[in-house]
Order: sequence, then structure tokens, then C-alpha cells
Amino acid sequence: MIEQSLKIFRTAAAVGNFTEAAALSGMTQPNVTKQIANLERELDVKLFLRTGRSVQLTPAGEMLKVECERLFALEADVLRKVRSARQGMRPYLIGGTATAGSFLLIGMTAIYQKKHPDCRLHLKIERPDALHRMLASGEIVLALTDAPYDRGYFLSEPYCTDRLVPVFAPGYRKRRTFSLGDYIRCGGKFVLDETMWGAQSPLRRFLREHRLPEPDPADVTEVCSLDAVKTLVQAGAGVSVVSDLAVENELKAGVLQTGRFTEGELFRRVDFICTASGDQRFIHDFIAFSRRHKGRSLMANP
Repeated sequence: MIEQSLKIFRTAAAVGNFTEAAALSGMTQPNVTKQIANLERELDVKLFLRTGRSVQLTPAGEMLKVECERLFALEADVLRKVRSARQGMRPYLIGGTATAGSFLLIGMTAIYQKKHPDCRLHLKIERPDALHRMLASGEIVLALTDAPYDRGYFLSEPYCTDRLVPVFAPGYRKRRTFSLGDYIRCGGKFVLDETMWGAQSPLRRFLREHRLPEPDPADVTEVCSLDAVKTLVQAGAGVSVVSDLAVENELKAGVLQTGRFTEGELFRRVDFICTASGDQRFIHDFIAFSRRHKGRSLMANP
């Protein structure tokens, strides 16, 4: 479906080397170079800058790389739909943020699929901004999110509340119930996800609501993923605030402990979001099914 030259471009853009791209594509290096040259001539732009043995993308190449990802995702969606239609099944692509998708939605899609054998569900775990773009473009029909979204654009249905708890390594603190304000004022260390999509946004809201000081940036270690947060916390690098759904296994294994702030508890909403152009019959059915089949690890409706 997608032209061979675009597939070769995508590979070369990823590895930054025509020889390596040739090996990955099962082609010779001169053939890869020729395919790229033909694509550049067709588009009338320079896609790569040659720097010795490696290559770097030009601004036009960077743009094509982004658009290629969308094109390949669209191709994959078309193939899923065609293959499902061949088998007499209705395909639906749904999405979820890291915590909501990984700890709530995965199990629910498996249960729904089993109860509805005529449907084929595909799940995407993505950052909230990516999910919003996919919903707006119609690539996904429904998303479960624990992050802020445009309430004026997306239709929404509340699903549950997610409790955020302080976590730390066993022995890191003498008392499991402690004042967040005192911990900050004493220079306590924090390990947090570097994005505002994780616990940082509700934590900062909690600080404002309770008129607590912001942690000194020197006392905060920011990392790129939840797994990295948990690894550093286990190593005794500081306290973090995460969903209690995300640390269930670590608590059972005894490598993490949860605590409680004397100022109160942190919660955030988990909502289903969609657009008016989505398949409303499926959307309402899946949301209703999810509410009926909440497991013991899922929180109650807000």
C-alpha cells in the first residue's frame, strides 16, 4: 500500500545511516541511496544531509518523518478494519493514558472482547496529547484518561477516581504518616515524572489548595517514566506521589511503602472521552459495560 521509497526513508530516518537502513531493508546500499534520491526528486526537496558515513534529516525530512508516522498508523488501521471485516468482526481502536490504560483499560478490553466475540478491540497506550490528536482525527473512537483535556471539545463520561499516594523505600522514613509541608520545608527529596501529565499536576493543585510551598527545584529529580520513578524511589532517592494502582505489585513484593499526608489525600478523576463523530452505540455500550464490571482494584465512581 505505502510506496517502498517511503518505507526506506522511514528506516533511514530512524537509524541515520544508509548502509544500516539497507541491511534492515534487505537491500544494497546503492539501491537505498537511489530510492531516497528518487523520493527527493519527486518531492523536490532535500531530505537528508550527508555527514560522512551518517546522515541527518533536513527540516523537510523532519516534517516527512512526522507525517510518515501518521501515514503508517493510518495504513495499520485500514488493514485492521479490512481483516476484521473479512472475518465478520467490527474493529475498534481505543486509547488510554499510562496509568488509566495500563492498570484499568487493558483488563476491561480483554473482558469486553470475550463477551463480544463479534468485536475486535485494539488498544493504544499514549501520552494525553497524542490521544487527543488521535481522537480528533478519528483514529481512535474512545479514550480513558486521568489527565486534563479540553472539556469544550471532547464529550466525557466520568469513570472513577484515582487515589494518589506518597511512596518511598522501606526504611526511608520513620513515620508513614507525615506533613507534606514540613517535608518540603526541611528539604525533603522528591522523584517525579518530568511531564505534567503524571502526578505533578494534581500534586501542585494540592499544594495550592493547602497553601503549601513548592519544593525547591534542587530537591526534585525528574525522570521520563513511571518505571524510572519507581526504580529511583526503591533506591532511596526520595519520595514520590503515584497512583496506588501503579504500585500494587511493588507493595506486595515489599520493595515500596505507601504513606499518608497529614494535610489530606490526593485524588484525580478518570474519565472516558470521545467526540460526537464516534460510534456512539459502541461508546455507550463499552462505558456501561466497564462500569458494570469494575474489579476490586478499581476505585468507586466520583
